[in-house]
Amino acid sequence: MPKSQDPSPSKSLQEKHETASTTPKNAIDPASPYAHLHRTREEPYIQITDYASPNNNTLQDALWDAINIDDGIVALSDIYASKHDLPTAQLRFPWDLTKGVYVLHGFHNLYCVKTIHASLSEFRAGKPQSSSWGHVSYCLDALRRQVLCDADDTPRATERRDDTGGEDRQKRKCRDWDGLVQFARENTACYRQPGGGGNGGDDGKSVLERFKHCPQGSGYVVDDSYVSNDTSFVGLPGEPIVQGVV
Repeated sequence: MPKSQDPSPSKSLQEKHETASTTPKNAIDPASPYAHLHRTREEPYIQITDYASPNNNTLQDALWDAINIDDGIVALSDIYASKHDLPTAQLRFPWDLTKGVYVLHGFHNLYCVKTIHASLSEFRAGKPQSSSWGHVSYCLDALRRQVLCDADDTPRATERRDDTGGEDRQKRKCRDWDGLVQFARENTACYRQPGGGGNGGDDGKSVLERFKHCPQGSGYVVDDSYVSNDTSFVGLPGEPIVQGVV
């Protein structure tokens, strides 16, 4: 006896693709929820940049060292957080207590990539490690989890080795990082990492000092007499997630 047909079979991948092809562009490329970024920049998947320069380690290291993640520490109001379904940040922004301190996730990931590169570069040069193994492992795992979370299903075409520099290379659409930097600066937390790289171990006073770098026109007034009631700073770049582990 033939099996009964499912009255509402699920769509095949091809049908889903055809549906997607008729979907309005703003639904295919929705604005990011916070900085309202669109995928306006195009770049090839395979590209050798100076950050991976095979013949100039000095240039490579200089570029990686110049990566600045300070802008990624932002101050957002509790009203904004509630409106955007964000949890209330426990670390309060010292110069406006109606705001909490947040770390933009893209900057966190970039910090981790920079940390891993520094570790590899130090190993290559036979220098002491500036970050603990636990901290480097944390960063590796954070990036692993991001890859799994994104589950990017783009089929990347195989290419002939001598074609990888051609104009017909497969490309991807990217959000504009400069737009994210602009959003971050518009919501500055006046933050600067300490000279030691922010790998933990700072006392409460020095952590507060990180938030005293307000740009001109920010509207914030730094109060040197302010005493923070915050005793932990989990989430800031380089701070231990678990005491003694990272």
